Amino acid sequence: MNTIFIFILLVILGYFIDNLAKREKAKAYAKKLVDSFNLQFLDDSIFCAKMKIIRGVKYPYSIQRKYHFYASPFSEKRLQCYLVMNGSQMSDWYIEPYSE
Repeated sequence: MNTIFIFILLVILGYFIDNLAKREKAKAYAKKLVDSFNLQFLDDSIFCAKMKIIRGVKYPYSIQRKYHFYASPFSEKRLQCYLVMNGSQMSDWYIEPYSE
């Protein structure tokens, strides 16, 4: 019984650490993406909205995460954005259209 409890605890801890590492990687990708469009990245707004298991290219299965965040064109307007990560690589992104 103790062995099963310790195993479950280690799996949950590993999942939590992996999520934190992928969130930091997504934050770095989002910052680069927003900078390339001359927008301001609203740092604390990034969150993982969706996770699913997909067929991978390098590995048989991979976890796909969709992170939502906000950017601003240096005004009070907030643009909804997202990026999709397969494993630790960004595969897709979207920035809401805006006019200056």
